[in-house]
Amino acid sequence: MGVTLSRDEEINIINERGIVYKEIDFQKSTIHEMESTVVLLNKIKLIAIVDGKEVTNPFVVTEVYTKKRDIFKLASMSYTKINY
Repeated sequence: MGVTLSRDEEINIINERGIVYKEIDFQKSTIHEMESTVVLLNKIKLIAIVDGKEVTNPFVVTEVYTKKRDIFKLASMSYTKINY
């Protein structure tokens, strides 16, 4: 894959079938709690069809939540490709 897209650009490419997500393998999840902040880390392997070719990429998906009055809200989500 190897491209940086805005949310709207990614949605357009998905709608135009330039990227077709085929399979996601969740390999490991960890949760880190710190007062009113929770960080969820998911190690995944993403298999997709990009421009007609199957590609496999390992990622760590980082989700950061903040808690206010017992309600969690997503503050940030990022995908980081792992290079072996």
